[in-house]
Amino acid sequence: MTTSAGTSWLTGKSHAVRTFLRMRRWLRNGNEVWRRYKRSEPLPAFVFRRGFTLHHGSGDDPVDLLHRIFADREYRQFVARVTGVLVDIGANIGAAMLDWTSLSASLEVHAYEPDPRSGAMLRHNVSANGLTNRVRVFDEGVSRSNGTMPFWSVDLSVLGTAYGAEPPHPDAQRIEVSVIGLDDVLGRLATRTVDLLKIDAEGAEVDILEGASSESLDRVRRVILEYHDNLVPDAGSRCRTVLGRHGFRMREQPLAAGLGLLYGWK
Repeated sequence: MTTSAGTSWLTGKSHAVRTFLRMRRWLRNGNEVWRRYKRSEPLPAFVFRRGFTLHHGSGDDPVDLLHRIFADREYRQFVARVTGVLVDIGANIGAAMLDWTSLSASLEVHAYEPDPRSGAMLRHNVSANGLTNRVRVFDEGVSRSNGTMPFWSVDLSVLGTAYGAEPPHPDAQRIEVSVIGLDDVLGRLATRTVDLLKIDAEGAEVDILEGASSESLDRVRRVILEYHDNLVPDAGSRCRTVLGRHGFRMREQPLAAGLGLLYGWK
């Protein structure tokens, strides 16, 4: 009979083995990263075998990004390659951007990140990887309309959000950030089509889609978004309603209670 403590130990051991194997597979400096990781020491930049480097700060979680974005391919399910224009809303420090640009030499990225600390690291990753001619960074959030809104900035950068009545973490600080609507995001592209719209904006997904015009959504070929029912009531179903109304076929991948990924294409 396996006790709960024994099950927990086995789960932790399995996660450690998987992390070690993935570091070895994906990173040129995987052995060094693993040594520091298991000693709970500060981690070096992740040097990927595909030729790019993910720099990160003390408030970032590059191991989680390695698992979710690269190994589990959360933002590349059902999509082999993206060419043309990628609009990355909630770009964080640029992990998804680096994943996509390493697969397509012609891809142009418009990346939006309202958190100042994440935005600074995002710009550093763009510059350090020689992508300044292909990636434009905007220090803005995207929401229902243009203006400003309060934002919870959190030491663990992936938890930053403008949504939810309570702070997402005890260390969260309230700041004011600039936001624009999706219509103006696409307006910066003139009449060009968006090959992929990626949204990981911690609750903003509903305002982004519900605030967009039909003309804007008609210019988007594919959508990948993370919905947060825990931050905005019925976020997933409301996003599905908007996308369905504009001709998107969809697949859904639940991640946890009230949290999941929604993939849409025409």
